[in-house]
Amino acid sequence: PDGETLAFGGEQGVVALWSNSENKLTGALTGHRGAITCLKFGPSGYHLAVGTSQGEVKTWIPFRRLPVHSSVAHPGQGVTGMAISSDGSLLLTAGGDPTLRIWDLASGNHLQQFKPGSDNILSVATAPVGRVFALGSNEHKIHLLALPALPGN
Repeated sequence: PDGETLAFGGEQGVVALWSNSENKLTGALTGHRGAITCLKFGPSGYHLAVGTSQGEVKTWIPFRRLPVHSSVAHPGQGVTGMAISSDGSLLLTAGGDPTLRIWDLASGNHLQQFKPGSDNILSVATAPVGRVFALGSNEHKIHLLALPALPGN
């Protein structure tokens, strides 16, 4: 989010952290189940969410190399997309099925899940303000979702 750190991962299940100002690798986040399929920094840069080919979602405090929470969010499928709400409180994950899962980013608690339609959700994006999300499907459709306040959040 600050333009200083880049995170990237691949088939080995390792997330590398790159410093733009130092022009070098500064660390690695390990211990993921499967290949890295998606990454998302929270708006403040404090949290990093990582999705894998084995359906795992793991959250980190990347600058401390500290894992916060790990869960198999999409059993039997890979995580295909994720987004973090503009206020940094919610993590939304997609796994190539019709179900969107919503998590408390700080605690890792599963809050709710939605099936906005019968299409498989492949990608998730967030609006710059509020709790509005766009969901991309395998049927070449975009669903817009406005989330109300959720229990526990």
